[in-house]
Amino acid sequence: MFKRDPTKSYMMPAHFGARYHGPGSSGWYRDVTALTVPYVTDGSQLAQLLPQGFEPAAEPVISVFYACNRQVDWLAGRGYNMIGVNADVTYRSDGESLEGTFALVIWENLADPILTGRELQGIPKVFADIPDHSISNDVWRCNASHFGHTIVDIEVSGLRAPELEEIAASVEARKGKDNPMGWRYFQQAGSFEPKLDEYTTFPC
Repeated sequence: MFKRDPTKSYMMPAHFGARYHGPGSSGWYRDVTALTVPYVTDGSQLAQLLPQGFEPAAEPVISVFYACNRQVDWLAGRGYNMIGVNADVTYRSDGESLEGTFALVIWENLADPILTGRELQGIPKVFADIPDHSISNDVWRCNASHFGHTIVDIEVSGLRAPELEEIAASVEARKGKDNPMGWRYFQQAGSFEPKLDEYTTFPC
């Protein structure tokens, strides 16, 4: 009979055994190309999408991002692509607050990172077809679709390398705010009541 070890991590199907952790474990992403398009939105409208306890940041910024992840160690060198939407927020509870970003949705084109992120970290991941980005005449393009219907279409041009001062200013502005957050919610089987209902924060 299978017996769960309470000191180890499991994912469904749990009876296949615990997740491997050992000398060969590595979370390195060795080749990543990323694009981020931030913009200021209407804070009152953003607030309607945020769960209880969260509120838009003083400057309500939405960031749409794309990442082409290649040579991922935990995928045996394979890769996957993702497009997501984050919101700058403040979480308040019991007199304390935490500034960071709340993941509204992330589309990915591989089941492995979708299941891991949803089950273990509470990241709202869903599947989409996401081809590698293209570059033509200095225009970068990427998109997500499902059954031939476009979900997100990103086009960025006029890119340049940032100055060292700009990088330093960006790092300084994010101090104390590098807290990615999500909502881990699973409904109880055979009921509309939640079996698991908790907010999460996790390393970048």
